[in-house]
Amino acid sequence: MWSNIINYGSRLRSIIVSTIAMYAATHLMVFALMPVAFMVFIFGAENTINKFKRFFAGVVFDVIGKKIRVIGIEKIRNDKKYLVICNYPSGYATFALMKCFPSITFVADDYLTNLPFIAFFLKHIHAIFVDQKNAWKSKAAIDERLKNQSREVQYLLIYPEGRRTVNGHIGRFKCGFGYILRHSEFDLLPVTANGFYQLKPVKRVHLDPNADLEIIIHEPIANSEFRRMSKEEATAKSEEIIKAAYRP
Repeated sequence: MWSNIINYGSRLRSIIVSTIAMYAATHLMVFALMPVAFMVFIFGAENTINKFKRFFAGVVFDVIGKKIRVIGIEKIRNDKKYLVICNYPSGYATFALMKCFPSITFVADDYLTNLPFIAFFLKHIHAIFVDQKNAWKSKAAIDERLKNQSREVQYLLIYPEGRRTVNGHIGRFKCGFGYILRHSEFDLLPVTANGFYQLKPVKRVHLDPNADLEIIIHEPIANSEFRRMSKEEATAKSEEIIKAAYRP
């Protein structure tokens, strides 16, 4: 009994220490790096911006003392452009994907434009802002961005679930990413993010120091192959690939 109590106390202490360290260090880091970020995003070349993004994402995980295991990175070709779709277990998954693909940009909900620093960051990496309640407005935003900047974007990330999971299960995929594929030259790159829900789900304050973080990059699906499938078939296949490798 005493050993169980001691083990529980040790685990609780680890959780408290790691959580306090995470919140303290990340807030200090953001404030410290904010002037640098503004300078980099306003005056930096694309390569400099990408290096800063990878550095920033890496620091987040260094602060909380977590390593990310990446599987399948060799499947990516530098001469291809990819629409990256991934399950959405936690906000930390976005930092992990930014670390894996530093040139990545995002399809983001337009409510983020109300958050000054985040809006500045997303606009300067050419994010596409969509209104999930207004399909026609979202379609127009996507069409404009694909027409004007799709040549400059190598990795475009979208979370097909739309929102972070609240229970650890992958939600039903929406088919909006299919519209992007059918109106661009992107190949589809399915990615599974594991362990991030255990690390920090949306409705929990503390971090779990025992979370085992993993990014699995699946075999890309050529744009031409995707176009041969119906909207329903393509969505179901993509969801199946990501779910088959998933653990919370």
